[in-house]
Amino acid sequence: MNLRRAYVTTATGLQIHYRIAGSGPPLVVLHPSPQSSEAMQPAITAFATLCTCIALDTPGYGLSDPLPDDTPGLRDYADALLAALDALGVGRFAVYGAATGAQIAIELAKRYPQRVTYLLLDANGHISDADCQTIIDAGYFANVDIRRDGGHLVTTWDMCRQLFVAFPWTSSQPADRLGLDLPPAAVIHATMLRYLQAGERYALAYQAAMLAERRSHLDGVTTPAAMTRWVDSPVLALADALIDQGLPSNVELLHAGSGLNARFAVQKKALSAALSASPWEDYKAVQSAAVEMLQRTYIDTPAGQLHAHVAGPVDGRTAIVLHRAGESSARVTNTVDELAATHRVIAPDLPDHGSSDRLSDNLPLNVSTVTDILRTALQPVCESTVEWFGHGLGGAIAMNLGVARQERVGIIDPVPYAANERRTLSAAAVPDLTPRVDGTHLLSAWATVRDACQHFPAWDYRASALREQPDGVSLATLHARVVDALCLGARWRTWQSLEIGLDWERLIANRDLNRTDIRLGDSHPCPQRVKRLINSR
Repeated sequence: MNLRRAYVTTATGLQIHYRIAGSGPPLVVLHPSPQSSEAMQPAITAFATLCTCIALDTPGYGLSDPLPDDTPGLRDYADALLAALDALGVGRFAVYGAATGAQIAIELAKRYPQRVTYLLLDANGHISDADCQTIIDAGYFANVDIRRDGGHLVTTWDMCRQLFVAFPWTSSQPADRLGLDLPPAAVIHATMLRYLQAGERYALAYQAAMLAERRSHLDGVTTPAAMTRWVDSPVLALADALIDQGLPSNVELLHAGSGLNARFAVQKKALSAALSASPWEDYKAVQSAAVEMLQRTYIDTPAGQLHAHVAGPVDGRTAIVLHRAGESSARVTNTVDELAATHRVIAPDLPDHGSSDRLSDNLPLNVSTVTDILRTALQPVCESTVEWFGHGLGGAIAMNLGVARQERVGIIDPVPYAANERRTLSAAAVPDLTPRVDGTHLLSAWATVRDACQHFPAWDYRASALREQPDGVSLATLHARVVDALCLGARWRTWQSLEIGLDWERLIANRDLNRTDIRLGDSHPCPQRVKRLINSR
């Protein structure tokens, strides 16, 4: 299965992120909240053998832009997703929705019956008004506003871990236990990252869907539909409550045994029959690259897809901006904005980082590997003269690429660690952020990034190591940097060690720097070191 990620821009300028795989008639796949289309990859794999799966990130979740309304309802989400499908050229389509996705799918079918030809519902059910209010009052939608001590990360981890323990997750009653084995820490961590992507507004679609989780929400649906009763469902009690109230005559009940394979088997059988019963045209529309490149996009490489921010005039001079190790292209927006007045700026997430694909374990993780990947990836946009800019490790990579092409290079904020500092790297200096089931890796990440704003090196707590120029970042920026680090997980230590281990004096001595500038940002930890580095040229 060839699964790709992309963006589509609606008529109102909203960028909606999606995953796509398969061929044939279109099946729109809608995810639970506060997840993203990433959580639907098992379903995409299963259904892509029958049709073209278009798995959309709900606005405000995953990588999709949020809706402008502060209190959107299911109708607003349905309208925004239909606008995305319009922009993609999708005409009539079937919908598979899970949990929140099921409620949005029902709303789509009620509002646009001429477009939705079949509904496949999963993890949906009925909950009474009183029970719903009790769950909400018990703190189901916990406050995850950013806190200075990093405690909001612990709150989010607790939610994500307990989702596998009980429904509602806040309950400690034996009757509410799900009877599931606790999954590996990596699974809880992946779930949490999607919560963090949604941010402090994570509950918007989530709560709207819970308030619609009623038998009455199905009233008015005329589209042929099927609902799945899966014995392993964490909301099986809600599904049974809906079944007990009586399903509409156009809704078929599917019974699935234990395990994902059993669930997908009955769903694929029903979907196949529905597709065979109606005339379809294969989905072949392709979004224009010129439109997709307006804000965010993907760049295909042999090593996977690179996610990128793009800004500036299409006919401007091209500038490539590379970020530091352990961060993402979202952290170099000041540089992008500065250049975008005159340049067409492309700022990719380095491999492993941000929303780019992870590097294969078979590839050595070093500057040369990343340089080679970027050289291949950026070749189509580098046919004319390019200017290269890089922060930290990104500066070393930019120098490799630019000097080889005899083009201008701007190295921004190199961090020249002293030889003894490079030699004394330890676990304390660069902690291991491999996900741990107790969640303690979260506070390690928070403390490490916070300390780097105050000390240089970050692991030296002596008064003499206080930064010459403190990095007065906001809590929101500190949180964003921590999320970048958590996206790398176990590989964060390797990337950080790679950046810290750069010998900038040697790098500069071995390069023709006639076209190279070294710049200081507003809050560099050690401007005197950089000035000495500049003078050493």
